[in-house]
Amino acid sequence: MPLPAFKTDSKSLGIVQMMIGAVILSFGCQLYNVQPLCVRSGAVYWGSICFLIAGSLSVAAVDYRNSFVVKSSLVMNLLSALAAVLVVIMLSVDLNNWRLVYMTLGIGGLFEVIRRSFVVLLLFSMLEVCMAIWTFVLLWKSKDSTDATVTP
Repeated sequence: MPLPAFKTDSKSLGIVQMMIGAVILSFGCQLYNVQPLCVRSGAVYWGSICFLIAGSLSVAAVDYRNSFVVKSSLVMNLLSALAAVLVVIMLSVDLNNWRLVYMTLGIGGLFEVIRRSFVVLLLFSMLEVCMAIWTFVLLWKSKDSTDATVTP
């Protein structure tokens, strides 16, 4: 039996996942010239692409209750959560490194902007961890349902 709020919650969460993936990707492109660990490793890029794919599969899993689409969405949401955890770890290391640079050199301006960009990326990545897990749980609880939503 499907959860009553599954159809609206999973679709909304999928759309928000796609939006957060786009925001993280744009912030990652902004930090390209600085070359922090999260950008050099590509974690910001592949992590945000995972979020975009997981979000689109979550929306598709609500619209087309096909077994393959639901299982694909479950796997991508799990990979998205793991990618977000890795990005959070890398951003924490980068934020600590920039804090040390900021304190030893004692200069502001650009370093403060970069540090704030790291903080925003860190907050969005932590939000993505929570959302990917929440979407995974909602899909898992209703994976046996074959009811497709009727879109007007």
